[in-house]
Amino acid sequence: MINFLVLGGGGFIGKNLIPSLASFGNVKILDKNIPQEFLNNKSYVCKTGDYTNMTCFDELLDNVDIVFHLISTTLPSEGTKNTPLEISSNVLPTVNLLESMRRCNVKKIIFASSGGTVYGDTNGNYNNVNDPLSPICSYGLQKQLIENCLMFYNRLGIINCKIARITNPYGIGQQIDKPQGIIPILIYRLRKDIPITVLGDGSIYRDFIYMDDLINLLLLLCKYNGDVSIFNVGFGKSYSIIDLIRIIEEKAFKKFKEIMYQPSRDFDIPVVNINIEKTISELAWEPKISLENGIELILNKIDI
Repeated sequence: MINFLVLGGGGFIGKNLIPSLASFGNVKILDKNIPQEFLNNKSYVCKTGDYTNMTCFDELLDNVDIVFHLISTTLPSEGTKNTPLEISSNVLPTVNLLESMRRCNVKKIIFASSGGTVYGDTNGNYNNVNDPLSPICSYGLQKQLIENCLMFYNRLGIINCKIARITNPYGIGQQIDKPQGIIPILIYRLRKDIPITVLGDGSIYRDFIYMDDLINLLLLLCKYNGDVSIFNVGFGKSYSIIDLIRIIEEKAFKKFKEIMYQPSRDFDIPVVNINIEKTISELAWEPKISLENGIELILNKIDI
């Protein structure tokens, strides 16, 4: 049996990952707001706490084999206005976590980084994991700094880190009351006949990965003991926001009531393209659910 610690178990990825991890071992969860279904399930050990204020993780790491680091205290949509907060609430606690892992001899950590922000604006080129990182928002900066800390401890032989640079995950159970997760927001507004707002002219391109494909990838990283530390995780194909709107309308057999346009933001990368070929070859993994099929699944499974 494998003993897991999931930091950020109440988030979108965590809520989908934890039931799958329970099939392989014991799961301990840390979050400020742990979902009721986990609190009511005696199979999980739930610890309510604020990651940003924690300086010692020794007790949490007791009898843990693999740590999943899924916590981020801010969103990519917040630009650069929260840079000090990004650093103090994400990077510094992660260094404290790594020091606790050193003391407790917990070796493996899997970190959810960002495939959409760490590379920065690369003029639409496909980004490989060895490409230079040049984030243009503080969310991407904190992800890069955490990656650097992980790789530093990895090179010293203190930990074995696996970094997943994830593009835009979507699927069932994504919250519509947050400014992150455009697909459920668009579907909700379509069904409620609420006008939608598009930043710029809708020509920014994003890579979307369905949650089931992402979970399968994360489970493979639990078993993987190869030398590769960083993986691009997405579908490997990008769509413009206008394409996304068109696909949703086609699959829902309904048009949006109104599409309004606002000026674009200077920290929105025009095109996000990631190369997932190395991930496919190294892990024998490949995303199965296209954007069209994923939207169909959401439309068929939820009624909002």
